Amino acid sequence: MKSLSKIAPYNKCDYRCESCVHIHECRLFKKEIGEQLKHENGLKDIDAVLTNIHRIIFDTISMLQQKAKELGLNAEKFEEENTDPKIDLEKIPLYRMGHDFSMACFQFLQKLSKTRISEKKIQRLKPEIEDLSWYHTIVSTKIARALTSQAAGDEFGLEDAKNSATVARSAVNICLVALENLLEHLPDFHHDLEHLLQVNLQLNNGIDEQFGYLLNLTD
Repeated sequence: MKSLSKIAPYNKCDYRCESCVHIHECRLFKKEIGEQLKHENGLKDIDAVLTNIHRIIFDTISMLQQKAKELGLNAEKFEEENTDPKIDLEKIPLYRMGHDFSMACFQFLQKLSKTRISEKKIQRLKPEIEDLSWYHTIVSTKIARALTSQAAGDEFGLEDAKNSATVARSAVNICLVALENLLEHLPDFHHDLEHLLQVNLQLNNGIDEQFGYLLNLTD
């Protein structure tokens, strides 16, 4: 069987093309740019949006079928069998920690949005707020996927777990930088931000402990 890491990235995307360092090697990004150039004014109506979604889904299915063929796997058999591992994520501390972190970040952002802050400070902190707003959602979803794929235990599952954990770890670190900068400039939110930073550190350690052997973090 061919090495999975050599034929596809599998789930390494965090969906932030504008800040991604891999866009020049990303086929999906190039394809989406091509579509945007075809529609100079963008997609303006629901029919166009749905058409684009259907196209992406069809292309994704076709790509997966091709990769399954290259790996010598029977894609139709996968459709007939339920191969998802039975795993209760709620019983896994790392999952609960990731979920709680994401919810705490959401609550903080909601609180921040309802607080009067000068326009100058808002503009100064816009990058941090945008990063936290985006990446706090990635943390819990990627941790859940990494744990589920890890439980599968096969080559595809472990490769997917590795890539999902990599994205989760990156998202946690980006949130860390954002939280530290916000703490420096928002003293009124000191308690909230200190709590989030503490959970962030625990989360980073938890990811390393759970997936370290996949991320080459342990000997």
